[in-house]
Amino acid sequence: MNRRDFLKTTGALAGAQLLPTNAVPAACQLPTPRGMPIALMNTFIDWYFGWSPATTGKAPLPWSPDAVKTILDRHAAAGNKTVYWRTTDGGDAMYWSKLCRVSHGPTTDETRQNYGPEVTEKFKQYDFGKFDVFRTAVDYGHELGMRVLAWFECDNEDHGLGPSEFIVKHPQFARVWWDHSVVPWGLSLAFPEVVDYKIGMAREMMAYGCDGIFLDLARGAYSRPINDGSAALWGYEEPLVKRYRDRTGCDAFGVDPGEPAWVDVRAECFTGMIRALGRMMRAEFPGKELVLYVSGKGRSVGWVQTEERKRNPKNPKILSPTLTDPYKGAFIDLSTYAREGLCDAICTHVWPKDFDQIRQQHDWAKPLIGDRCRYYAEFYGFGSSAEHLLEVCKRVKDLGCDGMVISEDGAFELGNTWKALKLANERRGT
Repeated sequence: MNRRDFLKTTGALAGAQLLPTNAVPAACQLPTPRGMPIALMNTFIDWYFGWSPATTGKAPLPWSPDAVKTILDRHAAAGNKTVYWRTTDGGDAMYWSKLCRVSHGPTTDETRQNYGPEVTEKFKQYDFGKFDVFRTAVDYGHELGMRVLAWFECDNEDHGLGPSEFIVKHPQFARVWWDHSVVPWGLSLAFPEVVDYKIGMAREMMAYGCDGIFLDLARGAYSRPINDGSAALWGYEEPLVKRYRDRTGCDAFGVDPGEPAWVDVRAECFTGMIRALGRMMRAEFPGKELVLYVSGKGRSVGWVQTEERKRNPKNPKILSPTLTDPYKGAFIDLSTYAREGLCDAICTHVWPKDFDQIRQQHDWAKPLIGDRCRYYAEFYGFGSSAEHLLEVCKRVKDLGCDGMVISEDGAFELGNTWKALKLANERRGT
């Protein structure tokens, strides 16, 4: 089967043709806010499962368009102008996709057993096929004068509900580790079919008339192990192994994982996918924003070199080493993305809870990016007091960051800090 036949079989071409790809009306093309814009990340299911009398003192949110509007009303009342609305759960869609399965809850007996009775009961209503959550978010967000970008979790095929339908049907495209293990929750960008499939999903999202893509290449780190030298122990798929052998005459399985030429070969496929996405965005959706959300320096990532980690690689309680070199360990090439103009902005991911962590990310990333694209600082909002939030926002603005991304908006509901966010928005400048 050739590449085009594969795309026809999976619907990657047909689905793209069925959805409109023209630019949305000018009335929906909202300008990027001036000053230092603050964007909030949203996961609708976290609100649905986390909003209960026990956690918020309010009645549970229904699985309905009204719940989406309630969330966005909170944003608008706090003066928030940008939201990154999550559109994928692992590899399944949280929108009405024609390319991939629409998320409807746990897909295996193993994942169903991971949840208690209360969550299991709520899963009876969980089904993104019941109404188009993303359509509601885009349309209502625009009514409120907000920018709504699709938060596309692109490098993770299982976020806790079971592997995606695509990777189950096409295991030949799965990620391979240094010990020849085949990973059932990670797709490899070494295969053109996978890249085309992911670009097709992005095209579907953009056809909703949203304001851009927040491309998440950071989550799913448990499929991207590193050793204690921060070298990637993943990316050993046959096309890459062959490319390295043709280029150097060496067997990738026999060299150090951090060998520079071997790292370069694997990084090229990541950069190639970003190039392809950037071309699609510029050609089909000019003026829309592409933000790259990538692993930052200092992040603790999935490690499987110990036997304990190898037996249970997703267990977050098992300590992981620090990603001291994002290029060598995660194939993140900030300078190339910026130099070639592949994106509009970059945000580096470490879930920082204080300003010192934010400053460390800025001081690492900004020299690599320069002024060739915007740099957005990330802040992990959960557990933050109102006073701390205001102080961090002020210092991020003084640092000279082009924007701030807060993970996630549920933090304001749980912490009752929406008023602080409103004050931060008023102070950030217009």
